[in-house]
Amino acid sequence: MNVPKGLREVELIERLGWFIKVRWLAVCFIVAAAAAARLVLAVDFPLAAVLAVTAVIALYNLGFALYKGRIQRTTVVAVDLPRRAARFTALQAAADLIALLLVIHFTGGASNPFLFYFIFHTVITAILLPRRASFVQSALVCAAVAALLTAEYAGAAPHHPFGDLFPR
Repeated sequence: MNVPKGLREVELIERLGWFIKVRWLAVCFIVAAAAAARLVLAVDFPLAAVLAVTAVIALYNLGFALYKGRIQRTTVVAVDLPRRAARFTALQAAADLIALLLVIHFTGGASNPFLFYFIFHTVITAILLPRRASFVQSALVCAAVAALLTAEYAGAAPHHPFGDLFPR
């Protein structure tokens, strides 16, 4: 049953939908970039691992899309919706952070030219989250990237060089 919602509620639901649509584009981009790197540039990297992470992203994004549809169709108290939307956004951001860390790790880690994508991730979540949650998310991103780079440097995590595209 569709329940009329106020302007703020409609905007929150649209933002959640936008975040999900951007993730679908990211899935397509990862698959296309991985295929191009392997087939066109002949770059050697663990393609199966990257595609597995991408499949997981697609699966959890489908779950997020279904949940967003449920929010849209049900009666949600206007006071509760912003809190639920913030929690839902934080969950999505955490899942994306882990997935992005894995993709970056399997495609060069510290030498990956797309390491700056963490900036996009942080900016997008900062737009969608309340101020305090944005600061927490930014700190988590910084800590996660530092942990990944430190683990690779220390040998605790294997470094997956991005082929000979970027020689040392």
